[in-house]
Amino acid sequence: MTAMRARALAKAPFAQMVCAAFALGCFLGVVGPFGSYLNHGTLTRIGYWIGAAWVGLGLYGAAVAASRRIAPAGSPAFWCVLAGSVLIASVPLAYLTRSGALLLWPTLRPVLPGWMGWYAQVLEIGLPSTLAGTLAGARLRRPAIATASPAAPHTPDEPAPPSSEQTIRLGPGVLALQMEDHYVRVHTRAGSALHLMPMTRAIEAVAPLDGLRVHRSWWVARHAVRQVDGPARAMRLTLANGVTAPVSRANVAVLRAAGWLAEASEADRAGADPYSPTSG
Repeated sequence: MTAMRARALAKAPFAQMVCAAFALGCFLGVVGPFGSYLNHGTLTRIGYWIGAAWVGLGLYGAAVAASRRIAPAGSPAFWCVLAGSVLIASVPLAYLTRSGALLLWPTLRPVLPGWMGWYAQVLEIGLPSTLAGTLAGARLRRPAIATASPAAPHTPDEPAPPSSEQTIRLGPGVLALQMEDHYVRVHTRAGSALHLMPMTRAIEAVAPLDGLRVHRSWWVARHAVRQVDGPARAMRLTLANGVTAPVSRANVAVLRAAGWLAEASEADRAGADPYSPTSG
């Protein structure tokens, strides 16, 4: 039973993050950074830091999600946007944690740092933790899904195992391809999976589909587009699975020439969805 729970936890990223935040809170509660080790009540102090870690998980998790919608995950722009998002998310976290500390230990009011000092302390923990956690999470997820592996021996009567290129020949099920370092994330209606292959080879593998490379890191199938938003310098495509794909400014003219923008306008006026695979 314990082994089954461990396997279930390994497949639940949110549960992993909650457990990691719990462990971090316990550690900080015992260590007592920024002089908090002087606060009376060891269990109270540990509970305070666990609560702070969970609140930080929610705020910084939202910052990571927002950053992924603005810039391709793993790109230099993504890390810059994420750092800025952490700076913003740390403002409410500083307010909540300082207020919580005063609620639990009201006698500390005369000696607590001011708001800017407290904000700096929150950043000292929040910024490196978020950046390191995001990077570690991306690295740990890759070996678990759809990476290329050495082919197993097979007899002439048995079909050869599929290569990574063949794996993503999913026909109409493919909505988009997203480049992440040396991997390609294949988006479908059922979810997404990473494949160890170049972006150009992945696009060749879905060549039968009608689609365009709308960004250096994105290829999108025409039938997947639900909505087109934003001006030419910051255009975005909302796909059937809810994922948002950026459009580079150089490719806006390509989309317009291919009729994608006109179709999106007609769909908005009609309230219909012309981008389903069954549409003409």
